[in-house]
Amino acid sequence: MRYRADIDGLRAIAVTAVIIFHLNPNWLPGGFVGVDIFFVISGFLISSMLIADLETGAFRFSDFYWRRAKRLLPALFATLLATFVCSTIMMSPAALASAGASTVFSVLSVSNIYFWMQTGYFDAASITKPLLHTWSLGVEEQFYFLWPAMLYLLFRMTKARSNLVFFIAVVSVASLVASYFFSDRAANATFFLLPFRVFEFGIGAIASFATSTKTRSASVSNLGALAGTGLILLALAAYDEQTPFPSWYALAPTIGTALIIFFGPGTIAASALSQRLLVEIGRRSYSLYLVHWPIIVFFTMGKHGELTNLDRLIAAVVIFFAAAALYHFVEVKFRYGLSTEQKTRRVAIGFVASSLTLVGTATSANLTNGWPWRLPAEVARQLQPFDTKKNYLLNNTIGREPFSREPGIKVLIVGDSHQADFFNAVYLNRASFPGIEFRSMRLDDACFFMFAPTVTTAPQITQEVQGLCDKEVPDFKTSARSRDADYVVISAKWDDIGVEHLHDLASWIRSQSSFGKLVVLGNTVEFRPVPDLIREFGRVDDAVGLSKYAAKNRDHRTDITNAKLAAITSQLALPFFRKDGWICGEDGSACDIVDANGNMNIFDYGHWTLTGAEFYGRRIASSDLAAMMEQRQYVLAR
Repeated sequence: MRYRADIDGLRAIAVTAVIIFHLNPNWLPGGFVGVDIFFVISGFLISSMLIADLETGAFRFSDFYWRRAKRLLPALFATLLATFVCSTIMMSPAALASAGASTVFSVLSVSNIYFWMQTGYFDAASITKPLLHTWSLGVEEQFYFLWPAMLYLLFRMTKARSNLVFFIAVVSVASLVASYFFSDRAANATFFLLPFRVFEFGIGAIASFATSTKTRSASVSNLGALAGTGLILLALAAYDEQTPFPSWYALAPTIGTALIIFFGPGTIAASALSQRLLVEIGRRSYSLYLVHWPIIVFFTMGKHGELTNLDRLIAAVVIFFAAAALYHFVEVKFRYGLSTEQKTRRVAIGFVASSLTLVGTATSANLTNGWPWRLPAEVARQLQPFDTKKNYLLNNTIGREPFSREPGIKVLIVGDSHQADFFNAVYLNRASFPGIEFRSMRLDDACFFMFAPTVTTAPQITQEVQGLCDKEVPDFKTSARSRDADYVVISAKWDDIGVEHLHDLASWIRSQSSFGKLVVLGNTVEFRPVPDLIREFGRVDDAVGLSKYAAKNRDHRTDITNAKLAAITSQLALPFFRKDGWICGEDGSACDIVDANGNMNIFDYGHWTLTGAEFYGRRIASSDLAAMMEQRQYVLAR
């Protein structure tokens, strides 16, 4: 097919949007839709080439896949190798083990499935996953694997283009409907998996058929391309991380891209997109996409999790230089430089050998839990994989039992996973709480809106979370543990919706004569992943030094939430206790992320190990909160 400079311009817009979004989402809230622009372009180009070859009888599966391999795999493998080497140098054992697994899945073109499976509650933050961006490459490579076979079989059955378009339209509509239906039931699946993204490629494919059969006036073409530009700009500006995606929201950037492609060369939009700078960026868009996220991740690690705008601009410069090197020395060389059959055979053998070596090495890192031999023995011992299920066994068994009939003070702890941390802390130190009995219950603060007199579904709540709330709220309202409790203590990682609707929960509890008094705990102290802090500090036998290092690496955004909670609880006349003093002392200069024996107290950003729960529980036992409960007082905490 004839080269179109405007499509390279579209690629430039797409990759630039993604990079800006990943550098700082506030700079371009909808920049993530750049990936969807790529999907439409791929659907258009691949379908155009396939149909042209099928109609002329020139199509060969081996030729198609070899062209795709030359185009995609050398640059990808160079990126995977460089990323794995940097991960070995900079990551904790657990993080390196995860990086090893993601490397293997990326080599096999199924990293999207891997990251979908890894999106559990305790999964590491995206900024710690240098290969997370390869999910979209996995989707594309799976499309490249399946689409040619599908079109080939359809073409064998019917050579009529109208029939091919009809079938592609049916598949695309089915994919879109599934994406919409499951967007709030299985949001992670719809984001990462090919079946829920097929409609984006299909839109590009339909554009390829339409483009070759239509003639249009200049005014109509310019108007159509302008409409497409407007749809893309709308998505870039109006969408953000809270937008349910893809679902039908993906239609704006994908149809917008298809309109620009469909109305084609000669339009004002195509002329603007064909400017040399955009075309040159577009030609390098694959290399830019490959290198940008690992560089941002490692840059963030090197800056201890906090990037200034100057840091982001420096990272952007590094990204463009790294992409230029990858493009010229790898992508171009392998894509256009394999002229002889003998050279091609040698490259193919070398590619297979290097792939097996990389897979074997990455697998070794994963199976050995991140090569702990890289670190001092005592540090490595502390950074071994952590069993979260074991950590919450007490909470999920004893914590869920009814209160006894013995006299004494009954305390019910509610919230998300942080209620389990608090329960562990007080239960493991129960001897220090004479006459007090503790139990626990799951009640996410995102569900507090359901205690409002007139209940409406909050816009931030997905159907998945709504389903949890539909179970947790009735349980809380009717449970014997709730009605037997003298105190109901909230311990949670507070969301904005929970803070906003705390007054609804407080009002409802006060309206129930059989319920106890409400007590609010602030957010726990949060850090960059504690295993990373320990690896960076390099020793656990200096608890004082490590505690001071941890204090310098606190995430102070929790202070904003705690300030809001303090103001709201004051208005509601509720006792409020911050957790800062239990973890970092009164002055906050030293945060005890390990105990005196060097054992980890926190296993991720802020969840407590059993050792940590016991450690912090001793401080809770001597706190104002314990004194208030022991004396059955209900006064405002100062």
